[in-house]
Amino acid sequence: MKTKSTALRLKTVLLITFTIFELVSFTTCKAQSIVGSWKGVSTKYYYNEEYAKQIGKSTEEKNGKDFDGFDINYNAGNTFVMHITKPNSTEVMIMKGTWSLSGDKLTTTRELQFNPTKRSSISTILITGNKMIQTTEIMPPPSRIRQAITTCVKM
Repeated sequence: MKTKSTALRLKTVLLITFTIFELVSFTTCKAQSIVGSWKGVSTKYYYNEEYAKQIGKSTEEKNGKDFDGFDINYNAGNTFVMHITKPNSTEVMIMKGTWSLSGDKLTTTRELQFNPTKRSSISTILITGNKMIQTTEIMPPPSRIRQAITTCVKM
């Protein structure tokens, strides 16, 4: 009697497992593309221990008038152009580079002029509607910023 009951339970578990698998495999993901123009609205910086001691705080959030304004255009050809404007300034710095996206991992590499070590930055992105939150991976020294979380809106 026990073996019939065990066999029946096993068949039921297998049937439920296969049904779930079939339902999941027919579900399609409607991931949004990063291609297009995005405007930075805020960034929260997490500083390394040494720099935090120098300035007396371990984090800092910048937005509004204190924020270095920037917009970035992710082109379909996996290149980007970023325009950065310092607060209370009309001078615009232009950075270019390449990008790639694998799942929610965005890898960007700035052009040599702004990146002599040819180091890429890796971020995890989350896009909801017209808002993108970009969280950088932990940045190694000599960067004084350990991590940054940036919020952008699609233009």
